[in-house]
Amino acid sequence: MQQKDDSDPDASDEQRQRQLLIIVKQPNGLLQVKKRSDKVVLCSTCGGVSGDPFDSITVGPKKFTVSQEGGGRDRWAVNFQFDYSRRDDTWQLVRAEETTSDNLDKKK
Repeated sequence: MQQKDDSDPDASDEQRQRQLLIIVKQPNGLLQVKKRSDKVVLCSTCGGVSGDPFDSITVGPKKFTVSQEGGGRDRWAVNFQFDYSRRDDTWQLVRAEETTSDNLDKKK
């Protein structure tokens, strides 16, 4: 789940970083926010001419991946995969994948 960060009153809605919340269902059925980060999900204008770079969050057993992309002629994409560590009782970044491409490159 992502949430807008209101900590900078001078920033416009488009410029504010957005929080990523990790919410876990407890044995009693209630939901609990376990972690939050304002560094994973980019702001809604950080995708350049492509607009909002947020693409998706893919969730699997004890892992999730945040995908974002943007740019214009020079396109970019980033995927951050987090896995849950039972030993450390937290979510850890285990993979960061960045790709770039040129929309005018004919070799596709």
